[in-house]
Amino acid sequence: MLDAAPIGWRIHRLAGARRGQWSVAVSRNWRITFNEADGVVSALDLEDYH
Repeated sequence: MLDAAPIGWRIHRLAGARRGQWSVAVSRNWRITFNEADGVVSALDLEDYH
């Protein structure tokens, strides 16, 4: 489901210690991260990652 999101959303799976989470770019410094399982989103967070 998430793999079909529009390219402009810059959505991608995270790796390493955050494997299993997804990230969506909000702006240059901010992103939303979350977990997704069977179409249910959990652990939603807004992060400043720079």
